[in-house]
Amino acid sequence: MFQASPSCLLLEVLFALSLLDSVFAQISLPFSFHDHQGPFDLKWGFVGEGSNEEIEMEFSLPSDIYMGLGLGCTSSVKCDMVIGNGGGSNPVFLDDFFEPQGDSQAETDVSLGGTKDVSLVSASYSNEDFISTIRFRRKLNTGDKFDAVLQKGVTPLVYAWCESPCESMETPHGHGDWGIIEVDLSGEGKKVSGEPAQRLRATRPTSASAKKGSEEKDAEEIDCSAGSEALCGCSELLRGKFVRSLEECTISDAIAHCKEKGPCLSTQVS
Repeated sequence: MFQASPSCLLLEVLFALSLLDSVFAQISLPFSFHDHQGPFDLKWGFVGEGSNEEIEMEFSLPSDIYMGLGLGCTSSVKCDMVIGNGGGSNPVFLDDFFEPQGDSQAETDVSLGGTKDVSLVSASYSNEDFISTIRFRRKLNTGDKFDAVLQKGVTPLVYAWCESPCESMETPHGHGDWGIIEVDLSGEGKKVSGEPAQRLRATRPTSASAKKGSEEKDAEEIDCSAGSEALCGCSELLRGKFVRSLEECTISDAIAHCKEKGPCLSTQVS
């Protein structure tokens, strides 16, 4: 029987370790996005090419119970979701979910006959600011009917987090503890370079002069397109009774409100 020398065995071990490093090494995440609601922070980057191209995403929210990121959807209805926890008082976890109805608990893709197509890269929890951070990877096109096909362009995202009085995975997230945004996944103009990431839903002015100037604008000059600074957030639409629930709120509702009522000036977005 052939017996390898100790030096050969050492080389084999080092080679195996280098392969593991290449599999689990975190890639650079050159793009970022920030939303005041939460607050919510997102970073992302790409690896691979063609049908095997993957996106690696890292998102942070104030919860140690659960938080979710809906991919390619403008509401929770029929939404592809990644739900997990970064640690803290509860265990780290991450899974691939789908919410069929929008008013019920999300179900794992596997339980619906699909596949789990997200891989946990890292997870952490900060006891100082009570923020969970989850980093995961998935293919842009997983081939699973319960997963959104992601593209390097403007993509709607939904996020939510469990904060008191929410207590467990079985508890719905609190009233207003979610948001709908649009992010250009191409990262164009949003590379991390020490400057805050540009928001697609831009700053809404709140100063008296800014408000007066906005009110004097002719209605036809108001930009009510997706991503405009004039659009209200879902919480504002709900308070104004323009939508019946957060679950039913979509970007189309914000656009319709803008066209009917004018720009939203009630919230300062940083």
